[in-house]
Amino acid sequence: MKNKFKFRLQNVLDLKNFKQDLLRQDLAKLNCQLAEQIRILEDYADRLDQSKIELSSELISDISSARVQFINEYMQLINSKITDQQKIINAIREVMIRKSKEYIEAKKEKEIIQKMKERKHGEHKKAVKAKAQKEADELSIYRAQAADGGVLLNGA
Repeated sequence: MKNKFKFRLQNVLDLKNFKQDLLRQDLAKLNCQLAEQIRILEDYADRLDQSKIELSSELISDISSARVQFINEYMQLINSKITDQQKIINAIREVMIRKSKEYIEAKKEKEIIQKMKERKHGEHKKAVKAKAQKEADELSIYRAQAADGGVLLNGA
């Protein structure tokens, strides 16, 4: 069919779709990473709580100062790991915010081009319909003139 619709910006639209899909995948991966890092943070917090409980229970009984020092150093190490883990989580969240903004922008761009495609397709359909109607009208006029016994050529 010679009146097939061809959108000039189809390659751009395909590229926008691809970009949006990649950003969606990136966000999903970041979400998994965030969940894993939060799980690690919670594990550190649990370890810290256990150490506090252990220290308080051992303080009640006779405990050597070396054991108290060991538990305190361990708790400091866990606190340091918790701080580092919070930094990792915050960094992932910042990347997620940036990727979310990129995704939203890519989605808007794609929607604009998609609407343009739909508008152009509608215009194309109208033009094809108008052309078909014009051809049908011309054919009707030609048939009417032929039925009247004379065909006028070039308006003469």
